[in-house]
Amino acid sequence: MKKKYAIISVTDKTGIDVLAQALIKEHNYVIYSSGGTEAYLKQKGVDVTPVTQLTGNPEAFGGRMKTISFEMLSGILFRRQNPEDQKDALKLEIKPIDLVVCNLYPFDQVAQNPDSTQSELIENIDIGGPLMIRAAAKNYQDVTVLSSFDQYGAFLESLKTDSPEKQLQFRLQCALQAFNKIALYDTQITDVLHQKLRGVTQKTLLLKNPVELRYGENPHQSGFFYPLNNTVGGEFLNSNIGLGGFEFLNGKELSYNNYLDMDAAIKIVSDLKNQFSALNAVVVVKHGNPCGLSAHVSKVKALEAAWEGDPVSRFGGILAFTGEVDLELAKYLHPHFIEVICAPGFSAEALELLVTKKNLRLIRVNLKTKDQKEWSVKSLFGGVLLQTEDESNFNTCQVVAHENILTSKDQDLVKFGVIAIKYLKSNALAFVEAFDQPSSEGYHLVASGAGQPNRVDCLDKIMRPRLEQLSPERKSQGILVSDAFFPFSDIVEMAGQMGIKKIIQPGGSRSDDDVILKAKELGVGMGLTGVRHFRH
Repeated sequence: MKKKYAIISVTDKTGIDVLAQALIKEHNYVIYSSGGTEAYLKQKGVDVTPVTQLTGNPEAFGGRMKTISFEMLSGILFRRQNPEDQKDALKLEIKPIDLVVCNLYPFDQVAQNPDSTQSELIENIDIGGPLMIRAAAKNYQDVTVLSSFDQYGAFLESLKTDSPEKQLQFRLQCALQAFNKIALYDTQITDVLHQKLRGVTQKTLLLKNPVELRYGENPHQSGFFYPLNNTVGGEFLNSNIGLGGFEFLNGKELSYNNYLDMDAAIKIVSDLKNQFSALNAVVVVKHGNPCGLSAHVSKVKALEAAWEGDPVSRFGGILAFTGEVDLELAKYLHPHFIEVICAPGFSAEALELLVTKKNLRLIRVNLKTKDQKEWSVKSLFGGVLLQTEDESNFNTCQVVAHENILTSKDQDLVKFGVIAIKYLKSNALAFVEAFDQPSSEGYHLVASGAGQPNRVDCLDKIMRPRLEQLSPERKSQGILVSDAFFPFSDIVEMAGQMGIKKIIQPGGSRSDDDVILKAKELGVGMGLTGVRHFRH
C-alpha cells in the first residue's frame, strides 16, 4: 500500500486518537504532529512523527511558530497532476501531504468570558491553523481537510470506496465546510476586537446553509432562509437556537411568511414565559401581529381565550405555546384551519391526532431565554439596517394620574399588556384584561389596533366595535396600552368617553402635561413606562 502523509494539529481532541490509529493501522499513513496534539497522541500510544522533521525547524516563540514552513505548505499545495509542480516537488524534496486534520484555537469561547483580557484574546487568534486549512481546502483536488471531529467517521468511510469521483466529492464538501469555518472565525475575531479593544460596534454577517423556500413574500418573489451565525457583543450565537434550529415534525413546506409569523409567535410566548413562569401562554399570530394572546394557569383556558380573541383573523393563523401540546389541546385545535403550531413539545397522543392533517406544520422549538440576545436585520434599497432586538419589557410604571384607579394590583396586567403591545405593528393600541377580576389566574388580549398611520383610527375604527361589546365593569377594569407617547390628548378623551379608566403609555411627549391633566379631568388612571415600543 502506498505510504501517505497527514498533519494533525487540533485544539479539540475529541476522537483524534481513534482517527489517528485507524489511519496508521488500516491506511498506511505517517502522521506529523506538534505541541499539545503530539503529546496527547503519544500518551494514547499513537506513533507520531514530530512536525519538526518535516519543517526542519524547531518550535519557537512560545509555540507561535510550529507548523508554518515552506516545506509544510508546499506539501499541501503542490498539484499532483501538474508536471511543473511535480518537478519542483522532486527537486525540493517535498513530501506530499494527503490529509490535514485541524481545528482552531477557541477564540469564541474566550471572547464569551467577560473577564477575558486583551492578551488572552490575542493569544487565542490561531495563525497556523487557518493557514493549513485554507491551503488544504484550496487544493481539495488532491488533499483532504478535516476541520471538525464530526467529519472523522465519514472520512474513514470514504477511504473504503474505490470511486475516485466519490472521494473527490467528499474532499470538495470538506473544503467548503472548511472555508465556512475560516470565514466565521475571521468574523468573530474582527467584530470582538473592534468591540473590546476600540469600543466600536462592528457586525459582520455570515449567511450560509440557505434553505430555499417555495417563494418569497409573494409567489413572484424568490425566498430563502439563512440561519444567522454571528458574534454579538462577544457572545457567540449558535444557529441551533430559534428558527435556525427547530425540528419539523409534520406538514407541507414552510413559506416565507410562515417564517415571519413563527418568529413573532415564538418571541411573544418566550417573553410571556420569562415574565410569567407559572402561567401557560398561547398566541395566535396573523400577518406578524398577535390577534389572540393569553396566559393562564390552565392550558385549556389559555388556548380558549387566545383562540376566541379574534374569531375572524385566527383563520389560517400561526399558534405558539409555552408548554407541551397535549391531547386535550390537540382535540380543541383539530377541527380548525391552522397553518403552523409551534411548541416546545407534543405528546405522543397529540401528534398521532394532529398528523392526520397532512398540511398542518408542527414545529418543535426551543423558546428564547432572557439571556439570549439577538440582532434585527432589515434590507433596504442599497443598504442594510441593523439593530439590537427590542428585548425590553415592563420594568417600572410611574402613575401620574389617579393612583386610586391604577394601583399596584394592576402591575402584572401592565406587564402582560406591554408584551402584547411590543409585538403589534406601530401605531398600536392594545386593550388587555385579567381573568376573573380582581383576583386573577391569568390575562388576555381583548382588542387591538395595529399598523395604522394614527392611533385615533386604531381606537375609533378598529377597536371601538369590540370594546363597545364589553360591560362597563370590564372596560373600567381592563387597561389600554400604547406603544408610543400621546402627542395630543385625543386618545385619552376618546377612551374616557368609551368608559376606559386605565391607560399605560411611555410618556416623553412635549404635551405630557396636557395629556396627564386631561386624564385627571376624566377620572382616568394613567401610568408612564418610559419605554417606547415601535415595531415598523
